[in-house]
Amino acid sequence: MPQELLAAVEQHCRWTSSYCLPVAGVQVAREYGACLREWQRLVSYALTDANAHSQLLIGTIAAFLQQQGVEDDLIRRHLQSPGPDRYVTGDALAHLAGLLGRPLPEGTVESSWYSIGRAIAQRDSAE
Repeated sequence: MPQELLAAVEQHCRWTSSYCLPVAGVQVAREYGACLREWQRLVSYALTDANAHSQLLIGTIAAFLQQQGVEDDLIRRHLQSPGPDRYVTGDALAHLAGLLGRPLPEGTVESSWYSIGRAIAQRDSAE
C-alpha cells in the first residue's frame, strides 16, 4: 500500500471527524437547539460534508484497487456494494493521481482534489 494512500485515509478521516464531532456531541444542540431551522441547517451541512469526504475516499481506494488488478467481485465485497464503479468518480481518479504523483487520467477533468492529493502526498513525504 503506498504511503500516500495511507496518508489520504488519515487526512480524510480527520476531516470527516471534524464535521461529525460537533454534530454528534451536544455542542450544536446546545447552541442551536432552540432554533430548529438553524440546527437542521448546520447538521445537514456537516453530515453532507462528512459524507462527501467518505465517498471520495472510498472512490480513491476503489480506483487504486482497480488499477492494481484486484478482481471486481472482491472490490464489491469489500465495499459492500453491487456497483463499486459508482464510487470511482472523476474526482476520485483525480485525487488518486495527485496522491501518487501521476498525470490526470485521460478524459478526467482537473479538479481541486488533484491538488489536494498532491498536497497530502507532499505533506506525508516531508514528515
